[in-house]
Amino acid sequence: MVGMSIDAAIVLGTLAAATLLFVTEWVAYDVTAVLILAVLAFSGTVSPETALEGFSNPATIAIASMLVLSEALRRTGVLEVLAEQIRKLAARSRTLATLTLLVTVGVTSAFINNTAVVAIFIPVVIAMAPDLETSPSRLLMPLSFISIFGGVCTLVGTSTNLLVSSIAEQRGAAPFSMFEMAPAGLVFFAVGFVYLTLLGPRILPERRRETDLARGYEMDGFVSEIEVGSDTRDQSDRDSLVDSLDLDILEIRRDEKKLPKEEWQWQPGDVLRVRAGGEAIEELLASEALHIRPMRPVSDEMLEGETLVVCEVVVSPDADLVGRPLAEADLEERFGARVLAVHHAGALEHDRLLDRRVAQGDALLLLTVEGREQELARDHQLVVVSQHPLSDQRTGRAWIAGLILAAAIGTAAAGLAPIALTALAAAALMVITGCLTTDEAYRAIHWKILVLLAGVIPLGTAMETSGAARWLFAHTLHGLHGFGPHVVLGGLLILTMVMTNLMTNIAAAAFLTPLAFETAEALGVSARPLVVAVMFGASLSFLSPIGYQTNTLVYGPGRYRYGDFARLGAGLSLLCVAIGVALIPLLWPFQ
Repeated sequence: MVGMSIDAAIVLGTLAAATLLFVTEWVAYDVTAVLILAVLAFSGTVSPETALEGFSNPATIAIASMLVLSEALRRTGVLEVLAEQIRKLAARSRTLATLTLLVTVGVTSAFINNTAVVAIFIPVVIAMAPDLETSPSRLLMPLSFISIFGGVCTLVGTSTNLLVSSIAEQRGAAPFSMFEMAPAGLVFFAVGFVYLTLLGPRILPERRRETDLARGYEMDGFVSEIEVGSDTRDQSDRDSLVDSLDLDILEIRRDEKKLPKEEWQWQPGDVLRVRAGGEAIEELLASEALHIRPMRPVSDEMLEGETLVVCEVVVSPDADLVGRPLAEADLEERFGARVLAVHHAGALEHDRLLDRRVAQGDALLLLTVEGREQELARDHQLVVVSQHPLSDQRTGRAWIAGLILAAAIGTAAAGLAPIALTALAAAALMVITGCLTTDEAYRAIHWKILVLLAGVIPLGTAMETSGAARWLFAHTLHGLHGFGPHVVLGGLLILTMVMTNLMTNIAAAAFLTPLAFETAEALGVSARPLVVAVMFGASLSFLSPIGYQTNTLVYGPGRYRYGDFARLGAGLSLLCVAIGVALIPLLWPFQ
C-alpha cells in the first residue's frame, strides 16, 4: 500500500471537507472554493503562485468568454428565432415539433453554453405543451438531458470539457481539439435521443398541466379580498394587524377605484386584495377589523391589474441570493415585484415567504409592474420562464453575432489559436459591433463559477504534487487493477458520474482528472482514454437536480421531485456507462 505524506494528508483532508460542503451546501460553493485555496496556500502545500493560478488558467478565460458569447446570441435573438419556429410547428405536428425541439437544443448546446440554451427554451416548452397535448413536465427534463448530450460533443459545449483539457495540457498531454470528442459524443447523443423520445413520456409523471399560473401555484386559498371594518382602530393599529398576519397588500380599492400606491392609507369600507397564508386567513375570519369577502376563483387575469403582471421565475444555480432569506433579495425595490408563492423541492409554499431561505432551482410566482418583467429577464440570478422574449433584442445584429461565434470556433478548430484566445477576442468583438454593451458583457459572466474554478484547479494540482492522487488510486480503483483497463475505465466513469451528482461537475472534473493520470501510470497505459472517461462522466449527470445546472433550471418549472430524475436518469446512466466502456477505448486506445 502507498504511504501518505503530510502534504497528501492535508490535500485529502481538504478534499473530504470540500466534498462535505459541496454536498450539504452549508456555504455557497464559491465560498468553499476560496476556503480550499486558502487552506492549500497557508499550509504550504502549494506555493502562493500555484494557489492563484486558477484565476489565469486558460479554462477560466475560455469559460468566461464563452458565457459572453452566449449572452450575445441571446441579446441578438438568434436562439429566439429558432424557438419561435418550433412553437409554430407545434400547432401542426406534435411528433415533428418534439423531435425538432430536442435536435435544435442538442445542436446549439454543442457550441454555446447549454444553461443559456435551456433557459431560453423553458418558456417555449411550457407554451407549446398544450398544442402537443402533453404536460411540460414530460418535456422539460428531456430538454435538460439532451442539452447535456449536445454539450459533450465539442470542446466548448460544456465547461468541464475545457477544464479537463486544460488540466491534461498542464500534465504534458496534448490538448483536446475542438471536435475530438464528437464521434463518441454523437453516439451518446443518438442513444440519449432515442431513449428520451421513447421512454421519457412514459416514465415522467404529469407534474404540471396548468397554463394559468395562479391555478398552477394553487393561489385560490392565498389571495383574498378583505374589507376594512368600521371599528375605531386607527391606521397604525391596522398596520400592526397586517404585519402580524404577514399580509401582503397587492392593491387597495375605494369606491370601486384603484388607489395609487402612494395613497395607500386605507380606511373603513376600503377593499384590499392581499396575499395571505392559511393561518392568517383563519384569523381574519374571526377579526372584526378586517372581513374576508366572498370571491371568485383566482386566475392570472384577476392577479393582473391595470399595471400588474404575474410571472414565474426560477432561481439560477449560481445566484447570489441562494441560501439567503427572500427578504434580502429586495425584489420589490429592484423590480417592483412581490412574491406570491414558491415552488420548493417538489412542494408549494405560501406562508412567511420572505423569511424562507432561497435554494437553487426554486420557482417563484411574482407579481410585478407591467414592463418591469423585462428587468427580471435581464437579471442573471433569475430566469423568467413565463415571459418570452426580451423586448429590446438587437435582431438586426443577429447575423453579426453568428459570424463572430463561427469565426471563433473555426479558428480554434483549425488549430490557428487556442480557444481561450479566440473566445476572448470574439467577446471583445461582440461589444465593439454592438451585439452587447460593456455592462451586459460583464453581467453575463457567472463570477461564482469562475471563483469555483480558481479554487478547485489548485486542488487538482496539489493532488498530483503531494501524492494524494496516488494514495487515492491505491484505495479506490486499485482493486479493479486485475480485471484489466476496461473495467478500471468503467469504475472511473461511474465514480465521476456519482461525484458529479453529489457536487458541481466542475469540482468533480478537477478532483478526478489527476486520479485518471495516476491510474494510467499505475496500469502502464495511455492516460487519454481515462481522462476522456472523466470528461464525459463529469457532464453526464442525470440522477439529481443539482448535478448539472440545466437540471436545476427545469426542477422548479417542471414541478419535479428528486426521485423523478433518478427514475428517468438511472437507465440512461447505465446505458452511458456501457457505451463509454465499449467506445472510449476504441477511439482513444490504451496503448
